[in-house]
Amino acid sequence: MEKQELEAQVLSLRQEKVDWQTEVQKFQKEAAAWNERQTELAHQIEQVRQEEEKLKQEVERLGTWEKELKAWDEKVRQVLDQKGHSRTKLENNPTTIDMMNRHTDTWYRRRRLSRESLECVNGGSDGAVVAAFGVMVDIASFDQIDQLMTCYKKGKYWQLKFNSVTKKYEASGENMEMSIAAKFRGEFSRRKYQFHCKTLSSVYDPEQAVYLPRNTKIDGVNFRQARLVSNSKLQAAISKMDIGHIHPVPGHVGATRPLVSLVHMMVDLHLRLPGLRKELRWFNGKKNHFIIYFADDGTPETKDSSMCVATLSCWNFGSKTRSREYQYLLHIINESEKSPVVAELWGEHLFQIRMMISKAYTIAGELCTFEFRAGGDESWAATALGETSGAATYPSPWANVTKTDMFIVGGNIGVTWKPWTMEQRDADLLKLGEYKKSLPPGLSESARRNKRNEFMAANGMRQLRPPLIGEYASTFYPDCLHVELNISNHWYDLMYQEAVRRDRVKEFTDVTAAPISLSNARNEPAQGKNLGKYPSTVSHEAVGDRVRHDGSINVQSDNMYSKLEAHAKKTQGEYSSLVGLGMKAIAARVLEHDANKTTRHRKLGIRFIGENAIRTLRYGHRLVDSLATPDEDEKGKVVREVLGTMIHLLRDAASIYNKHETTEAELTEMERLLDLYYNLFCLFLPERANLTVWTVAKAIPHYARKLYDEYGVGYGVVSMQGKEAKNAKVKEYLKLTNHSKEEDRTRK
Repeated sequence: MEKQELEAQVLSLRQEKVDWQTEVQKFQKEAAAWNERQTELAHQIEQVRQEEEKLKQEVERLGTWEKELKAWDEKVRQVLDQKGHSRTKLENNPTTIDMMNRHTDTWYRRRRLSRESLECVNGGSDGAVVAAFGVMVDIASFDQIDQLMTCYKKGKYWQLKFNSVTKKYEASGENMEMSIAAKFRGEFSRRKYQFHCKTLSSVYDPEQAVYLPRNTKIDGVNFRQARLVSNSKLQAAISKMDIGHIHPVPGHVGATRPLVSLVHMMVDLHLRLPGLRKELRWFNGKKNHFIIYFADDGTPETKDSSMCVATLSCWNFGSKTRSREYQYLLHIINESEKSPVVAELWGEHLFQIRMMISKAYTIAGELCTFEFRAGGDESWAATALGETSGAATYPSPWANVTKTDMFIVGGNIGVTWKPWTMEQRDADLLKLGEYKKSLPPGLSESARRNKRNEFMAANGMRQLRPPLIGEYASTFYPDCLHVELNISNHWYDLMYQEAVRRDRVKEFTDVTAAPISLSNARNEPAQGKNLGKYPSTVSHEAVGDRVRHDGSINVQSDNMYSKLEAHAKKTQGEYSSLVGLGMKAIAARVLEHDANKTTRHRKLGIRFIGENAIRTLRYGHRLVDSLATPDEDEKGKVVREVLGTMIHLLRDAASIYNKHETTEAELTEMERLLDLYYNLFCLFLPERANLTVWTVAKAIPHYARKLYDEYGVGYGVVSMQGKEAKNAKVKEYLKLTNHSKEEDRTRK
């Protein structure tokens, strides 16, 4: 019984133990849950604390902003409440530019208040600047903006800004190019260039006796003018330029360059520059086919020495070939064009020409081919073609014309006369060589020369030696520029001889020297009389303006002009009605020639330049009118009519054969004009005709037609105008160097 009770108690205790264990586990779970909850609450408390800190900071910031707003509000309120600055007072005393210029206290105070207000409204200084600019653009006129910007003194904004841009320009490549152009176009030596730069960038102050920087004052602001590059920097830049191969001529004063190199540079320049490329002209539909025109000429440097200048140009350049800028120097040497060294140079040039025409070249990415043609005046033609001079029996290099058959009415090249060909030149050289061998060895040089000339005249020859330019002798056409100069000179000489015969030399020279028109003679005195009538309201008076304010000086000026005008009316009439050619220098030389009674009947020793030829062709009819006399017979009238018709024909023909572009109709008209001119000479003045008359009347039309049929261009492409201009420029270059015979002799 007791055992059972004990077992029952044990079971009961075990059950209680299990129950207590269950309770313990339950309490453990609840404790874990409470721990998790406690941790979560701790995190929440920490977040709340952090949010509290943020709120405190925000409250502090808002409190600070509130204080600032209160302070700004107080300041604005003080302004609006008119504490010392009443609205009425402000309206009566607005802010002006004068306040800014005089730096008044009112200006500084108002500027400070405006800045503070703008910063307050727009949230700081950056916003204030944007707002101020927006307000100015919105309400200010353009004049006000200009005035404000130019009157702004702080830092001299515009002056510093412009000077900064000026310095950048002075250091730019464009300024270097402008400086190089100024030096070479002005042909300045080192000293002249430095003085030129000095006068551009500074002005002399006579009071301080110094040069001061030259400034331009615009709206009260001084702007410094840009300066050219110094000569030392310019020379350093120029020395780095690659202008191709240039070689001295050993034993001579001169230089030359390879023809191949020069042609490549010419073509490369015109193919790369768009402005030049678009003006290139192609012949017969051959694109990138360039026709190079080479010429040489003896250019007198002094009375005792001369130089030879060879140039290249290109027909594809069009009318630009008349400009010296498009004549490229091939060689310059201080020797005559007949010198052996010149022949040696042309031998090398000819070799390179033959090499260039044998193949195509790639230049600037284009496949280019070349063709060459020769040109020059008649003096160079005789040298280049290896022929005799114009004094020979066969004087012309253009056809086998002689002095006996030069003037045949209806004659023309191709029928009456035959052009020289390379085959004929070679055959003549063989005949001449055989004849020279047959001459006795004991003959003197002069006797051999006379025998040679007689043989050449008897056999219709001109060829003395092989042409310097080889097969290009057949491309040598007469130059229209020198033909025009010579024919106008010849016509003027005819007029002088006629004036001598009629005893009208004084009238002839008066017309030669008289002005072209009366406009200058009549307008210039009137301008002189009004010199004292400038407006007196000029802001910056010069010395002349101040003098004109003196009444007594004005009276003396008027009296002086009145006396001069009265003297002119007394000696010349109201105004001279004589008009002429405007060539006073030529008239003076004619009078000097005519003063010698033993030589007055001879030909004038005068050589025309381009201006003289143009004036003679345009206004030569005035010379014809000057030969008229009251008792003129019918023969004299006919001669005068013929001379007047001739100059009109020459003028009209020259206007055609000098053109770069022509038409079939114009060529036909030119042939008609020159044929009529030639026939007038043959019929009325055959004894006064010469080779120049035949050349202009027969050779020019023949070769102009040939050139037009082959290339479709006018005869002006063979003009030596650009070449002669280049020669003149080269002579001016000698002033900047000591590499010339003249200067070597004087040891400069």
